[in-house]
Amino acid sequence: MERYFDILSNDINNEKAYKQLSKYMDTKWLFDYELDEQGLIPKDIKRGVLSQDALYNLLDEYDD
Repeated sequence: MERYFDILSNDINNEKAYKQLSKYMDTKWLFDYELDEQGLIPKDIKRGVLSQDALYNLLDEYDD
């Protein structure tokens, strides 16, 4: 999902990335976020998509 996050961050009109991230946010994001909060996702893995506001704000920007 991080790859799609980067793609949409750089190309706000990328529909494929938007759809993947939107589905992720609705289905699995909270689970992954909680794993990260528990320290179960290695700190050396890029995880900007798990930021509390970043994904929501990015999807909202696409909707605008």
